[in-house]
Amino acid sequence: MTPISAFKSLVLAGAVALAAAAPGALAGPMMGAPAGPGMAMMDMLDDAGVSDAQRQQIRQILRAAREDWKQQQEKQQALRQQQTRLWGAPSLDAQALEGVRRQQSALREEASLRMHRAMLEVAKVLTPEQRAKMAERAAKRAQRLQEHRRERWQQGAPEGMRERRGQP
Repeated sequence: MTPISAFKSLVLAGAVALAAAAPGALAGPMMGAPAGPGMAMMDMLDDAGVSDAQRQQIRQILRAAREDWKQQQEKQQALRQQQTRLWGAPSLDAQALEGVRRQQSALREEASLRMHRAMLEVAKVLTPEQRAKMAERAAKRAQRLQEHRRERWQQGAPEGMRERRGQP
């Protein structure tokens, strides 16, 4: 994962946590989404009517989280490389592979907790009304994403797959 896509994922995950008032309201990036790291969240902040001071606080929170995320990604990359070496070894060491899998899982949990903390910090900066506006926008975005996926599926999925899933 590139640093930019990692940051986009970070911002997206943050937006999901931020909209905790409306569980499941936010979806991932989609076609036509604003380009660049954090742009979707910045648009949502604009619509929510945040002040310049709030925006600056949020940027600082996300900047710190992004730095932590970068360190996480470096650790994950090292574990992936270790896993690749283990898979390519003349004899398979199941215990070593399981150890790597557990480390990867622990790192994912650590990253999830870090993002959760960051989004709680962001939520404290916003008013309940601002969070509600962001959740509303996120719900609309999630609906558009679902429609987009449905259309893509119907246009491009092989017939056998559509039939197995009960879709025309």
